[in-house]
Amino acid sequence: MLALRDNEELYRDLVEHSIDLICTHDLSGVLLTVNLAAARSLGYEPGELVNRSLRELLSPNVHAELDAYLDTLKDKNSAIGFIELWTKSGETRIWKYTSTLRTDGVRVPFVRAMANDLTDILRIQKALRESEERSRQIVQRSPMAMLVSRGLEQRTELVNDQFTALFGYSKNDVPSVAEWWPLAYPDEAYRERVKSEWQERVTEAIKKRSEIAPLEARVRCKDGSHRDIEFHFTSLGETDLVSFVDLTDRKIAMEAVAKLGGRLIQAQEEERTRIAWNLHEDVCQQLASLGFELDKLGDIPLESRTGILKHIKEMRKRLSDIVGDLGTLSRELHSSKLELLGLKVAVGSLCEEFSVYHKVKINFSEKDVPSPLPNDISLCLFRIAQEALRNAIKHSGAEDFQVSLSGTPGAVHLSVRDDGVGFDPKTAMNRRGLGLLSMRERINLVNGTIKIRSKPQIGTEIRCSVPIAIEPTQLT
Repeated sequence: MLALRDNEELYRDLVEHSIDLICTHDLSGVLLTVNLAAARSLGYEPGELVNRSLRELLSPNVHAELDAYLDTLKDKNSAIGFIELWTKSGETRIWKYTSTLRTDGVRVPFVRAMANDLTDILRIQKALRESEERSRQIVQRSPMAMLVSRGLEQRTELVNDQFTALFGYSKNDVPSVAEWWPLAYPDEAYRERVKSEWQERVTEAIKKRSEIAPLEARVRCKDGSHRDIEFHFTSLGETDLVSFVDLTDRKIAMEAVAKLGGRLIQAQEEERTRIAWNLHEDVCQQLASLGFELDKLGDIPLESRTGILKHIKEMRKRLSDIVGDLGTLSRELHSSKLELLGLKVAVGSLCEEFSVYHKVKINFSEKDVPSPLPNDISLCLFRIAQEALRNAIKHSGAEDFQVSLSGTPGAVHLSVRDDGVGFDPKTAMNRRGLGLLSMRERINLVNGTIKIRSKPQIGTEIRCSVPIAIEPTQLT
């Protein structure tokens, strides 16, 4: 008898101090015993729970589940499931329980229940799911194209919208990384070269737990076009993240800059050639001719004063022509009138000089031109007028030209027109050297706009507008 009491005491001590949640209740749900772990999990001491109904500890929304639970015990003698309980402080806890009904050897049947508190585990799992969803949304909404794969098979978990927008491929097209290679690199030799380099870098990155050195390759898109791509790789355990940076536009821009650099050098050489030609064929020839005339002075008899004076007069005229030509050449390189007298006077003078030098008619008009104008705007419009007139005289075949300057509130405008052969503006950028390109670049520097209207056999108008902050009193 003493041994039996000792065993019961040991069993009771085991139950009372077990870390498992243990209790007994009757078939109406009234608690008969509760161990320490179960009571304190809910914020109580065991004595506070004995003889209380389970219904008092349940969230109101699960009261119906208690009735179903008790019915199951009566029908099947056992029940397994989850239960949502309220703590003494009002917090919700979730238990996973296993209950059995004891009927043998007892006068009144009762239920033995053991449970585990899963609240913290479920919260962690929920937080992980929410974190994963946030990460998924970050990838999905990223402005950079991304592909997420998992496992040794590198199964595709996600391709974001930017990936599909960039390449045209969906997750169905690329169920794993293995399907990516032949789609992106149909040329087998190129594919193997890129694949080998990629795998070598990925292996090194996984080994060092770092990102790979970016890899550049040319990718074939679903529509047959090609894009220049820079690849980045990050390994996150079993999950791999590949990011794709589109370099296509940047490379096109760099190629354009490189070509522009070559064209600028060519334009410089052409301008130097033009100046050298003018100096040699015009000024130098005239100076050489003047030298011959000076030599001929020695052949005129000293007593022929009239002949000498006539010869000197002719040489003075030639010298004046040379000075005029040098002045024209100098003003093309730098207009002192623009700096000293302003845009209106400088453009008017430019039209006169071009008219005389090229033997054409240029009508210049101006109205309400703001004065003074910022130096950068004045220089921009002067150079555009100069370039536009030079191109028109050279290419249009016309003999009459119209140049106008005008001001409106907040802007200044330049127009250069001719009624010549015209051209196609879409192809002229490549066909006519740097003339039109330099105009566009100049006008962009002052936040202006340029419109080129031209039709074959009808003529051309180049119109520029530049915004400017001016006072009403500046209109002249």
